[in-house]
Amino acid sequence: MAEYGSSPVGEMDLGTTSPGKKWSGLPGKDRPQAMAAYVDRLFGQARTLRRQDEVNWYIDIKYLGGDQWVSWDPRKSALYNRPKKPWRIRQTINHLRSSMEVLVNVITQQHARIQATPASSEPEDRQGAKAAEKLWNYLWQTNDMDEQIDELVHWMFCCSRGIMKVGWDETAGEVVSLPDYESPMTEADVLAGPGFEPPNMDIPVGEIVCSVVPTFNFFIDPAATSIEKARWCGDVGYMHISEAMERWPEAGELEADGGSEAWFNYARKLITNYSDRSSAEDFNDTVTVKEIYFRPDGRHPNGRKVVVAGGKVVEDVESPFGGNFPYVDFLCYRNPGSYWGQSAVNLGRNAQTSFNRYRSLVMEALLKHNNHQWAVAKGSGVKRTALTDEPGNVFYYNPVGVDPVKALHPPPLPGAWQQLLGLDLQDMRDQMGVVDVLRGVNPPGVRSGRSLAYLQEQTLGRHGPMVRRFERSLAKLGKLWLFMAQKFYAEDRMLPIVGDGNKVEAYRLKQSDLLSATNIIVTAGSVMPESKAARQDFVMTMFQNGMIVTEEGLPDTQKALRMMDMASKGDLYDSDEDSRGWAMEENEKMWSGEPIMPEPHDNHPLHAEVHVAFMRTSRFRDLPPERQDLFRQHLDRHIEYLNLDSMPAEEPTLAEGGGMPEEDMRGGGGGPEPRTDMRGGPE
Repeated sequence: MAEYGSSPVGEMDLGTTSPGKKWSGLPGKDRPQAMAAYVDRLFGQARTLRRQDEVNWYIDIKYLGGDQWVSWDPRKSALYNRPKKPWRIRQTINHLRSSMEVLVNVITQQHARIQATPASSEPEDRQGAKAAEKLWNYLWQTNDMDEQIDELVHWMFCCSRGIMKVGWDETAGEVVSLPDYESPMTEADVLAGPGFEPPNMDIPVGEIVCSVVPTFNFFIDPAATSIEKARWCGDVGYMHISEAMERWPEAGELEADGGSEAWFNYARKLITNYSDRSSAEDFNDTVTVKEIYFRPDGRHPNGRKVVVAGGKVVEDVESPFGGNFPYVDFLCYRNPGSYWGQSAVNLGRNAQTSFNRYRSLVMEALLKHNNHQWAVAKGSGVKRTALTDEPGNVFYYNPVGVDPVKALHPPPLPGAWQQLLGLDLQDMRDQMGVVDVLRGVNPPGVRSGRSLAYLQEQTLGRHGPMVRRFERSLAKLGKLWLFMAQKFYAEDRMLPIVGDGNKVEAYRLKQSDLLSATNIIVTAGSVMPESKAARQDFVMTMFQNGMIVTEEGLPDTQKALRMMDMASKGDLYDSDEDSRGWAMEENEKMWSGEPIMPEPHDNHPLHAEVHVAFMRTSRFRDLPPERQDLFRQHLDRHIEYLNLDSMPAEEPTLAEGGGMPEEDMRGGGGGPEPRTDMRGGPE
């Protein structure tokens, strides 16, 4: 079998530049064999040029898993365990794993969200931005992005880049019933006449899907330093031959090449003492699937997508992504002039290796102190098997006038061995940027929250470039999601979304709102974590200095507790989050023209606060006067309930007929004045 990427150059179609023809450097669709060889050659060149990077990836993943005594065999292109003598000790204290988890926590602790900001105050832009955020929230939940981001971050820290792929799954989504106009007509259908209705068929509407591509399986134009500058990029996957033939039946018979050719799954290379060939049935029945996307050119103005399975072109169509690629990459540390950067594990690997060697040498020295070497005089009659390290051991010999057996004591351990171990550990953590404050260890002499907050801010500043790159990639992912929805969502959809307070809401995503979401700015919320202890210390200082007060100027204990993410015992039953969510839902209903009246059991102060905050926005100011009056009437009713609650507990004076005087119901007649200041002053 020829080496991967060894296709002859003579089969390449370099296009034509003759007048009157659109030029393209790709083989035409009428030459599928040349196209398959061309794709094979591109992937082979990209893999050859990044070979040293792949070697580091293999070793770094092994180190992270605790197998830290491996080397790379360039002849077999595989890992192997370094040989050792039976008496040698190999200690492995995996500090890389703990440091790695700290870095993963830096990225994933603060839950990042993709956000949309309207680029103008036009109602279409605002509604489009709202629809985009609802869409992103829905896709984040349906694709289990929290779990996928965790996997992607591990690839990023082990292999310098993590790759997320976006696609369209025609078999996913809600199943709807539509008329089947292509179903064959029976004799009864013909006799039914013009009123015949075709039978219905259940088909899914399709859905946007995301998946993490292993870094080993992603390939890019070697001349590019970023995806935006690449002429092509693609990925390699593996599929059982029966599944491949069912997916592409028009391709005919496919060759199962996953277990025999030189191109193999990266996971098999992570096995030490790897053999190039495998007799396992699951590998021998595997088809290698190579999917590649090209930028637009003269012959393909929207780009080109080619899929090669089992050495055959099974798909050659116009790219559904236009001039873009369906991949979003997340970079760890940049190497100037190269697409592939450096991983966090690679930075700490040398110090981890040195640490393991010192620990192993120390263990060997300790064993030598407890198991002496022996000098035995020739002719003494002492057998070698008699010299053991068993306590109270007795052996017999023939005296010849000299010491027949003498213990040889090894030299003492060097005095600085503990300092050397400490230096290796400190170097590894310094290289990876994992210092005490990130590991939850207070530096000596630091106890105050403000000092810890300052140290954490300075420490996280080192990871700032990496975090900002991560946020920019999340924003690119949001733009790609929006592009896919605008292209493939052919109907309005009802999206179940988990909102604030873990409440499930149903949002109607209109296609018109999606199409208007073109003039918006996509951003990603900060993923930089913050110190809860430092925030609590800061809030407590503000509270003690009288900076957290109510409207009456009194200390606001409940607000301070909420700022510190601490709930009092009463908060467990007040359900402020539920009340706030209901008040926001009331805002949306009144904004759409539905009159809502408060209930006596509502949390009136909280409802009034939410309504007033909305009435100060541009959304309220843009409403017609009749809808603004709905908000004013609603707020006035809350104020009436508040005034009733604040009235002194006196025996009411019954009016004629036994009822309460009307002026008392309005809050007059000796009670406090009505609170009209909540929406900016009296009418």
